[in-house]
Amino acid sequence: MTMDREEWLRVKAVVAECLDVDPAERASHLAQLCNGDHALIQEAASILASHAEAGDFLEQPAIGPPEAGMRLGPWLLEAEVGSGGMGRIYLASRADGVYSQKAAVKVLRRGMDTDTILSHFQSERQILASLNHPNIARLLDGGATQDGRPFFVMEFIDGRPLDRWIAERNPDTSQRLRLFQQVCGAVQYAHQRLVVHRDIKPANILVTGDGSPKLVDFGIAKLIGQGPALTAVGERMLTPAYASPEQLAGEEVTTASDVYSLGVVLRELLAGVTAKGDLENIVAKAVEPEAARRYGSAAQLAEDIQRYLDGMPVEARSQTLMYRTARFVRRNRLLAATAALLIVVLAVGLAATLWQYRIATHERRQAQERFNKLRKLANSVIHEFHDSIADLPGATAARALMLTRALEYLDGLAAEAGDDAALRLELAEAYQRVGDVQGGWGRASLGKWGDAQKSYAKAVTLLEGLPGSEPALARVLLRIGGEPSARRAVDLASAAGKKSILADAYYSLANEIAERGDFAGALAIREKDLLLRREILAADPKSRSARSNLALVAKRIGGLLTRLNRMEDAYERYAEALAIERQWLAADPQSLEARTAVSFSTSDIGFIRLQQKRLPEALTHYRETVALREALYAADSSNFRTRSSLASGLWRTADVLVALGRPAESLPLLQRAESLLRGEEVTPTHREALANIRYVHGLALGRSGKPLIERARAEFAQLSRESPGRGDLTERLAEIDASLK
Repeated sequence: MTMDREEWLRVKAVVAECLDVDPAERASHLAQLCNGDHALIQEAASILASHAEAGDFLEQPAIGPPEAGMRLGPWLLEAEVGSGGMGRIYLASRADGVYSQKAAVKVLRRGMDTDTILSHFQSERQILASLNHPNIARLLDGGATQDGRPFFVMEFIDGRPLDRWIAERNPDTSQRLRLFQQVCGAVQYAHQRLVVHRDIKPANILVTGDGSPKLVDFGIAKLIGQGPALTAVGERMLTPAYASPEQLAGEEVTTASDVYSLGVVLRELLAGVTAKGDLENIVAKAVEPEAARRYGSAAQLAEDIQRYLDGMPVEARSQTLMYRTARFVRRNRLLAATAALLIVVLAVGLAATLWQYRIATHERRQAQERFNKLRKLANSVIHEFHDSIADLPGATAARALMLTRALEYLDGLAAEAGDDAALRLELAEAYQRVGDVQGGWGRASLGKWGDAQKSYAKAVTLLEGLPGSEPALARVLLRIGGEPSARRAVDLASAAGKKSILADAYYSLANEIAERGDFAGALAIREKDLLLRREILAADPKSRSARSNLALVAKRIGGLLTRLNRMEDAYERYAEALAIERQWLAADPQSLEARTAVSFSTSDIGFIRLQQKRLPEALTHYRETVALREALYAADSSNFRTRSSLASGLWRTADVLVALGRPAESLPLLQRAESLLRGEEVTPTHREALANIRYVHGLALGRSGKPLIERARAEFAQLSRESPGRGDLTERLAEIDASLK
């Protein structure tokens, strides 16, 4: 039975009420509660049966006398402190005189030493030996008793179960969430080592005196891919209140089951906390009945909690413009209030000024003075205030709103610009900035490329024929793109003697030449660009932009060397660039630009290693790329560039996984990559990304994926016809044809 969240809540409510009824009367009580709903009766009855089986096992009496006082190697058992289905747990001390230490010793019960349970007990010991994390109880020693029963010695945790610690300390919401994040970190660590705990609950999370949580009791843990769970004696071993629907149904247990249990723990952790808001949505997403709708990992759950603590929009909420704007305003109250005030002042002042500007001649001087003041205010909003929030996470939408509203009023000024050269320059720069926010590549934008082109065209109209406008016109032409625009920008920048603009023009021209397949010609232009970048950095060694631009050009040269099949030379250039960018990020960890630059370098190095068939290295670099871009996307999901670059990192990682023979791991990555691009403006770059996703998806599905591969081939063929000079598209088509044979 596939259930949505509401159906699962009904099932849980029915089961909870039936647990309080005498077992002999449960069937009739269940039928009465479900009122003829046979599907509900069947699901609840299955869970009640699982609960009864687990309870019988866990409540079995111990076989044999207490073992306190026994000596196991150097350890003396002092007192029994706990017991479970398979073993007893004792407080022990080091008794050989070498050093003093307390420990917890788990000994297999007498009578439980069947082959199956011995194997499972030893599996728990092996699992603990593979885990070394500050929030997981450590394995210290192990061995066997004189009668052949295995035991192992664990770190003794002097702490309280999580629920009791919370009740006694009553920490605030932030403290509870940060403690829970540490638990998520421990679970994620175990998952990365292919270990699923399967019994996460407050009793298995001990909190020490300094507030550090420790995850204990891996007694029913299993290794992913190791086979089914232990089924001997009492069948499924679980705690029903914290078990996921798939556990209760006896289905395959994955890391998603631990995420569900974490969600239940979080819900109890937040009991009594007022004004939950986003927290309720986080809990709801973690405990979704369908595993595919939960958080993808314990780390993602912890990250969403961090977004809540930072005042950022959480992934568990629908990312509406109103919600994201509200979170932005909450984080930046002063800036938002100032922006609103400036826009209101701008609107009211401009309306009055334009009205007065058209009145009779005898009032023209007064209107001109107000016109100039408003012009100064508008430029302050567009340049100074806009620049002050440009690098804030999540500011893209606010920047677009502010600049668009300001530009509406500046359109009125444009009608009056006439031969006022200074005003035409100001308006042209304003249109350029709005175009950058609308869809400028290489910048945080909304991905509206068509709207950006219109704004850039307005800027060109204002600048054409205007003396002294060569540098500004070159900058706008570079944003419009195309080889003719790039070549004209080179001429304008050379005539004006502007090294930085000339370097940017060389950069764009090399891109256009490479697009038509002339990689050697593009490399020659790149070398000119590199010389200029070195001169610019030498003139200003402390300039962050000069250093980052030098790294970028080095990467682009590496890309051309890749196209020329000089892979190791390309790798050296990328490694040099990456070293520069890592220094930049270390010096400014909050810089989104630095994180973006590093992500592109790791992605390109991953591509080089993939071409060299060094697949594990390629996978490592692509995983780092995805991690960096996930953080960028979390900071500003309205930014088209962050969405498209994250989608690229996901499908490229999936491509390597397929090449490594691990197609199942690639499927969630490909599905997420396609969802990130769904609904975007259809541009050639967007179509190429979707075609790559479909091709890799088809490879991952094997024979059943042939329709996807054929669809991808049709898209690449169309792209190749539209851009006949692109040799990489021709190579992709040849690769697809080979896979279809």
